Amino acid sequence: MVQLSLLLLAAAASLSVASPVKLEKSKTLVARSAPNPGDVLTMKKTNNNPDDGTYEEGDEVTFTVGNMVGEGSAGRIYDIDCGEDNSACSDLGSVVVKYYLDNDQRDDERRHLAKIDELKAVLSQDGDEFTLLTKWEGSNLTKLPKWAELQEDTAANKDAINHLVDTAIDKIVEDASNYIRDHLIFHDDMGEANTLLMEADGEITSAKLIDWDKASILSEDNVEEALEALRGVVEGYYNGYYVE
Repeated sequence: MVQLSLLLLAAAASLSVASPVKLEKSKTLVARSAPNPGDVLTMKKTNNNPDDGTYEEGDEVTFTVGNMVGEGSAGRIYDIDCGEDNSACSDLGSVVVKYYLDNDQRDDERRHLAKIDELKAVLSQDGDEFTLLTKWEGSNLTKLPKWAELQEDTAANKDAINHLVDTAIDKIVEDASNYIRDHLIFHDDMGEANTLLMEADGEITSAKLIDWDKASILSEDNVEEALEALRGVVEGYYNGYYVE
């Protein structure tokens, strides 16, 4: 079990973001053929063991790949279509399929998704890796309608912008706290790209952490330590969005 040390938490909590842009070390990815909308995939459902983040492959599930709805440095996310009379698929609830551009992140992400019981199915085929996982709704902070509205006059809307950032931090801390308490896992990259926010009537109502390739497994002994450091970590990612 990887434990979250005081040193790691202190370093994360002191993270300073000069701007919302986070630079990543470049990496050469293997060029393969990504799926196209209309492709049919058959994957193996997973029986997750949240206690240790392992899983066992089970029955097959077949579906049609839909449109791409997201893309990051390591993979692309696609909607899926279960079709009619396909309970093996529809019983999984709202899900998306991830195609890995960087297969090195596959094992860690699947282990963490199994730990939080959001892993649904897996497929390894001719060097291509696919993961079916829980789908969450929402937008990144700077893609919220309210954010765009307030950016039209940042000077006049300074207080409203900073309130929106404060609320985003509060909601992210709330969601991350639930994962810490319920699943003993600490998300290691809670920046804008990995948080989905829901908005209603110009207010952020909830947050959801996504992209679980980077996370630390906790023990019961350091839950309180993680919870105490959490707000500082999240604030470190979002300080650059405040208007001075």
